Amino acid sequence: MKRPAFANSGTLSISLLLLIAARSLGEIFRLHWMGVAAAQPETMYVTGALIAVLAALAATLLHVYGRRREILGLTAMTVFGLLIYKLVAG
Repeated sequence: MKRPAFANSGTLSISLLLLIAARSLGEIFRLHWMGVAAAQPETMYVTGALIAVLAALAATLLHVYGRRREILGLTAMTVFGLLIYKLVAG
């Protein structure tokens, strides 16, 4: 039986969202190391990481129920939303 092309896309999407969350939290440590003492960038990155973690949780629940196309849509909307959030808040 032929597997669909997007069979592993759910796992990759969840991994991408968790990588985004880790990168956002890592950016806070980079800012502290460089000596930037502004509170606004920290809240921006923490909010972005929280959004990514919540999207990963939703994607995990969708993955359990076998909704792989919805996971791809959720991931695309989350990445696009985080880019817009960074442009507006940053």
